[in-house]
Amino acid sequence: NALQIYNQVNTSHGISIDLANYELESISIKTQDYNFNDVIDKKRFNKFILLFLSITFFGFTITSIPGFILNPAANRIINYDKSFIPAAPFNIVLKNKNSNILRGEDVEIVISSTGNSPDKLTLFIKEDNQDEYDELLIEKNSDKEYVYKLASIKNSVSYYASTQWYNSSIQTEIGTITVSERPVVKRMTGKVNYPSYTAEQPLDFDINTADIVAINGSRISFNLEANKNIKKALMIFNSESSVTDSNGVVNETISKSDTITLSVNKNKANLSYNIRKSGYYFFKLYDNNGIDNENPIKYSIIATTDNSPSITLNNPTENVQLSENAIIQIDTEIMDDFGFTNLKLNYRLVKSIYVAPSKDYKSVNINIKKNEKYQQASYIWDLNSMGISPEDEYEFYLEVFDNDIVNGPKSAKTRILSLRLPSLEEVIASSEQAQKEIEKDLTEVLKDAQELKKNMEELKQDLRKDFKKKDMNYEQKKKAEDIADKQKQISENVKNLQEKINETAKEMHENKVLSPETLEKFMKLQELLKQVDIPELRKMQEKMNKKLKDMTPQEMQKALEDMKFDEEQFQKSIERSMKMLERMKAEQKTDAIKKMGEKLEKDLDKLMKETEKSDSKDSKENEKLAKDQDNLKKDLDKLDNQMKELEDMLSKQEDMPMDKLDEANKELNKEETSEEMEKSEQNLQKGQKQEAQKNQQKAKQNMKKFNKKMSELKQEMENKVSRETLNTMKKAVQDMLQISKEQEQLKNQTNASNYNSPQLPEINNKQNKLSESLQRVANSLTQLSEKSFAVTPEMGKDIGKAMQEMNNAMSELAERRSSQAGKAQQQSMAKMNSAVSQMQGMLGQMQGQGKGKGQGKGQEGSGGNSPGMSNTPGGMGFSQQLQQAAAQQQMINNSLQQMMQQGQQEGKEGQGGKGGKSEMQKQSEYGRLKNEQGNAKKSIEELAEEQKKFQKQGGKKNIDLEEIAKEMKEVMSDMESGNITQSTIERQEKILSKLLDANRSENERDFEKKREAKSGKQYSQNSPEALKLKEYLNKVSEDKLKESLKLGYTKDMEELIKRYFEELKHKSN
Repeated sequence: NALQIYNQVNTSHGISIDLANYELESISIKTQDYNFNDVIDKKRFNKFILLFLSITFFGFTITSIPGFILNPAANRIINYDKSFIPAAPFNIVLKNKNSNILRGEDVEIVISSTGNSPDKLTLFIKEDNQDEYDELLIEKNSDKEYVYKLASIKNSVSYYASTQWYNSSIQTEIGTITVSERPVVKRMTGKVNYPSYTAEQPLDFDINTADIVAINGSRISFNLEANKNIKKALMIFNSESSVTDSNGVVNETISKSDTITLSVNKNKANLSYNIRKSGYYFFKLYDNNGIDNENPIKYSIIATTDNSPSITLNNPTENVQLSENAIIQIDTEIMDDFGFTNLKLNYRLVKSIYVAPSKDYKSVNINIKKNEKYQQASYIWDLNSMGISPEDEYEFYLEVFDNDIVNGPKSAKTRILSLRLPSLEEVIASSEQAQKEIEKDLTEVLKDAQELKKNMEELKQDLRKDFKKKDMNYEQKKKAEDIADKQKQISENVKNLQEKINETAKEMHENKVLSPETLEKFMKLQELLKQVDIPELRKMQEKMNKKLKDMTPQEMQKALEDMKFDEEQFQKSIERSMKMLERMKAEQKTDAIKKMGEKLEKDLDKLMKETEKSDSKDSKENEKLAKDQDNLKKDLDKLDNQMKELEDMLSKQEDMPMDKLDEANKELNKEETSEEMEKSEQNLQKGQKQEAQKNQQKAKQNMKKFNKKMSELKQEMENKVSRETLNTMKKAVQDMLQISKEQEQLKNQTNASNYNSPQLPEINNKQNKLSESLQRVANSLTQLSEKSFAVTPEMGKDIGKAMQEMNNAMSELAERRSSQAGKAQQQSMAKMNSAVSQMQGMLGQMQGQGKGKGQGKGQEGSGGNSPGMSNTPGGMGFSQQLQQAAAQQQMINNSLQQMMQQGQQEGKEGQGGKGGKSEMQKQSEYGRLKNEQGNAKKSIEELAEEQKKFQKQGGKKNIDLEEIAKEMKEVMSDMESGNITQSTIERQEKILSKLLDANRSENERDFEKKREAKSGKQYSQNSPEALKLKEYLNKVSEDKLKESLKLGYTKDMEELIKRYFEELKHKSN
C-alpha cells in the first residue's frame, strides 16, 4: 500500500508527498531485517503464479474477442490511467469538406448533426494568409444544421466546428474552401486599318476606347491579355437588320449574333476582323476548368458607308446650240468623301441627216486629280474631232466614279443634255427672227411712250381744275403712281431691248454670219438706245416718287412740267433705231448669203475630191455621193430663196446697189447651176465619175463668180453709205462754220446795239435766216443719221441746243434786250463749234481708216479690235481663239500623259517586251508633240500681242498670256530632251488650267455692259469757244435756276428744282 501511495503522488491530487515518504521509510525500517527469500514460500508462490497466469490467459482470451461483453471492461483495465466519460449522444460532420468557389461568389459552410446535438457550435475559420483561427458561434437551424454564409469570398479558407462534452471537446474534420479566379480581360489593344483607297491613317485604341466608328471594309486587329491562362476566347457580335415592305415601311427587325473564335496562346488572344455592319460586341473567355468571364464589357461598332460621289454641271446648264466652231467648254464640280477613279463624258449621236443614230454611248475620260475630295474640272470638247455635221444632234452627260475598292466604285451622273450644230440656214432664220422681235419691241416701246405722254397731259388738265385745292384726290394720286410705274416700265423695256440686241449680235458673231462692220453697227444701235435713258431725269423721277403722297396739286403739276416727256425726241430716236435696224437687216442678210455661198463652194470642192477618190464600181459609194450632191442642190435652192428675200429688202431701202445684186444673180445663174448639179447626181448614180466631175466643176465656177459679186455688193453697200456720210458731213461742217462765222459777226452787232437801236429788227431778221440755215443742216444730218452711225446723238444734241439758243436770241431781240440776246448768240456759237469739232473728229477717223471703207471701223472702244470681237483671220473672236488654244493644249496633254503611262507599263513588263516602242519611235512622237506645242505657243503669243493692243485702249488684262507662252517653252525643252517627268505633266496641267480660267473670264466679259462696243469717244479740236464749255454750262444752269425760281413754285418744289440744277452743274464739272 505504501508503494502504491508513493507512485500516485505525481498523478493524483490530494496525496501528501511528505506522508508518502514517511510511510515508505517506516516500512523500510520494519522490514530491513527480513530476508524475503526465506520469509516467502516460493512453492506456494509458484502455485499461485501458475494459477495467476492461467487465469490471466483465460481472462485475456475472453476479453480480447471483439464484441464480447467483457471487451469494454478489459479496455478500461488496460487503460486504467485514463478517464472514461460517457459517449456523446450526438454527432457533427462537415457537409462539404472540400469546396471550389469562384472569387466574389457567396458560399455557405454547413455542419450537419445527428442525435441530441447542442444548440450552438463554435466555428473556427481562417484565410490562407492568417496564422490563427477566428472563432464564430453559430446556431442550429430547424434542419439540425449549422450554417454560416461567407459573402463575396475573396481568398481561400480553412475551417472546422467544435463543441464541449464534459471535460472534452467534440470537433469536425478540417474543411477547405478553395477560391478560384474567373478569367477576365486584363488588357486590350488594337488598331483600325482603313481601306487603302481612303488614305486615312490607322487608328489605335485600347480597352477604354474600343467603341469604333469606321467605314465598311476597315480591318480591326484585337490583342487581348487575360488575368490567367485561358483555353478558349470568343468574340460575340450582335447586329440588327430591318425588313421593309415595297413602300419602305419597316415590318420586322431581325437580330443576329455572330460568334468568331480568337487565336489563343496561354493568357493572350488575338483576332483580325473586317467591319461589314454596325452592332455591338464583347469577348467571352474560358479557363481550363470551363469557367468563363462574367458580365463582359460591351463595345459598339458603327460601320459608316462610303457615300456616293456628287457632280454638278456648271456649264452648260441647258441644251446647247453650238456655234460654227463646234467647240464647247464643259465646267463641272465633283465631290466625294475619299476620292475618285475617273470622270467620263458620255455621248451619243441621236439625230443626223447623214448617218444613222447611235444606240450606245461612247465616252471620253476627263483628267482629274483622283485624290482631291473636291475639285472643279473643265474640259474643252471639240466636236470637230468627231466629224460633227450641220443639223447633227448629240445627247451627253457626265459621270464620275468614286474610288471604293471594297464595294466597287459608285457613280453619280448629271442630267442628260443635248447639243446641236444648227445649219447655216437655221442660224440665219434664228437671227432674222430675233431681229423681228427687236423691231416688235421697239414698236411697243414707242407705243408705251405715246400712251405715257397722253396720261401725263390728262393728269395735268385734271390738276388745273383743282389748282386751289391743298391735296390731290385718290384718283389723281393713282394716276400719278401709274405714270411713275409706266416710266419705270419703259426704262426697263429699253434696257431689256439693249440686252436682246447684245445677245443677238453675240449669237450671230459666234456663228460668223456677221461681218465685223455689221457687228459694230449692232453694238452702236445698242448704244443709241442708251441715249433715251437720261440719268438726271431718272433721279428726279425717283425723288418725286418718294414724295408723291405728300405733294399738293400745284407741286405735282410743276413736277410734271419739269419732267415733261419729250415724246417727239424720243419718237425720233426710236424711229431712227428702227430704220437703222432695217438697213442692218439687209446688211446681215447680205453677210449670211455670202456665207452660204462660200460654204456651198467649199462643199462642192469637197464633193469633187471625194468623187475623184471614189470607186465608180462601188454602188453604195455612188449612192452616197449622189445623195450628197442632192443635198447641195437643195442648199442652192435655199440660197436662191435668200437672194429673193434680199432683193425685196434692198428695194425698200434708199441708195442700195441694186445693180450689184443683179450682177450677183446673173453669175449665180441658178437654173444652169441647178441643172449641172442635177446632171452630176445622175452621173454619180450611174457610176460615170468623170462626167459628174465636169458638172461639179461648172457649178463650182458659177458659185465662185457669185461669191465674188456678193463681196462686191457688200463692199458697195458700205462704200455708198461711207461716201454719202463723208460728203454730207463735210458740207455740214462747211455750212456750220460759215453759220458760226456769221453768228459771231451778228453777235458783235448785237453787243454794239442798245435798247433804242434801230438795227435790232434787222439783226433779228438776220438771226432768223441763220436759224433757218442751221435747220437745213440739221435736216440733212437727220436724214444721214438714218443710214449711218457716224452722226452721233451728241452731235444732234449740240445742234439742237444751238438752234434753241438762236430762238432765245430772237425772243430777246424782239424784246430789245440786246445784252441777253448777245449771250444767247454766244451760247449758240459754242454749241455749233462743239458739234463741228465732233464732226471733224469723225471725218478724220473715217478718212484715216481706208478712205471711207467701213465707217467707224476699229474705233476706239468700238469693239472692232477688242478681245472677244476682233477682226481676226477667219472672223474668229479673241475668246474663241482662247477656246481653240485650250482645246489644242488639252489634246497635247492627253497625248503626253498616254505616252508617259505607256512608258511606265513597258518598264514594268521589261524593256524590249512585246509591243514596246523603240527609242526612235518615242523621239519621233516627242518631236511631233513638240511641234504641236510650238504651234500652241505661237497662237498664245499672237493673242498676247492682241491683248497688249486692247490694254492700250484701256482694257483690263485678265491673265498673263506671255507667262503662259514662257511655260510652254519650258515644256518644249523637256520634250526635246525626252526628259518627260511628273513635273512636266503638272506644268502642262497648270498651263491648261490657266487657259481654261482665261476662257471662262473672257466668256463672262465678252459682250457684257462694260464692253458693249461703245461708240468712239469724240475729242473736240482746239477752239476758244469749246474751251469755255464748263463755265458756259455752269452759267446756263444758274440762269435757268433763277428763271425757274421766279415762276412762283412752292418751297418744296423750289428745293427740288435747286437740287436738280445742282446735280446738272456737278455732272458738267
